[in-house]
Amino acid sequence: MEEEKIIIDYDMIIAAKSGSMQALGYILDRHSDYINRVVYHIAPWLNKQCREECSQEIMMALMRLIREKYRV
Repeated sequence: MEEEKIIIDYDMIIAAKSGSMQALGYILDRHSDYINRVVYHIAPWLNKQCREECSQEIMMALMRLIREKYRV
């Protein structure tokens, strides 16, 4: 199994340091494909629309968690 290469996206680091919800949304949007893959592997029997809705809810919950826990 090959190790995945990590590519540093400096624009995303700057966005994250700004702490704005818009910046966090930008980051989540850029990585939504990872969340979609996780949902697919956890529940492959869901149809595409259900997986997309689930992914959106996960992203919203993650945004809430970051905002509430870390006071962003």
